[in-house]
Amino acid sequence: MSIITQSFTNLETKAGSDAESDKVQEDNEVFNSWSGKKGRKKSKWEIPTSPTVYPYEQLWKSFRARSFSGAEASVSSHPCILFHAKLYVFATTYLIEPLRIQCLESLHRDLCGFSLNRETTPLILDLLDFTHAHTGRYEPGGTSLLRNLVIHYVACKVRRLLDDDRLQMLLDADGEMGSDLVWRLAK
Repeated sequence: MSIITQSFTNLETKAGSDAESDKVQEDNEVFNSWSGKKGRKKSKWEIPTSPTVYPYEQLWKSFRARSFSGAEASVSSHPCILFHAKLYVFATTYLIEPLRIQCLESLHRDLCGFSLNRETTPLILDLLDFTHAHTGRYEPGGTSLLRNLVIHYVACKVRRLLDDDRLQMLLDADGEMGSDLVWRLAK
């Protein structure tokens, strides 16, 4: 038993009145709570903790909530996600705004329903590579909507994509891609 604990115990036994004894007991409980003993009382001033919300869940919710002003995209049983990106680049080159928006809507719909696994990871990495190779950060009208959409999806699924060594090679080769990804993860 430590010296401080002995002194508290001695004080408790020497206390003459019940009020003093209660005070010493209270001080003893405070001391025991500092020493890390289990079973201590909860503080009256303890702040209630809110449920933990993981950043990847928030990213996924924000990705799914994205919307575009074009017509709603029809459902495809076999989506070709790279086709949407190629068509988007064509529409941007020739300034066909309704087609650009429709490509984004279709790509978003397909990515929301995309089953990402070891076999389909290369498709997403091909999309990421193509997007950063054929678009700039800025396009007519502002930032690249395709880049923003693709990097948002990659940020949501980065844990699964890390299993493929090609992701690291892509990030090493293209500094903009890496900075876009970090920016989206930190946002």
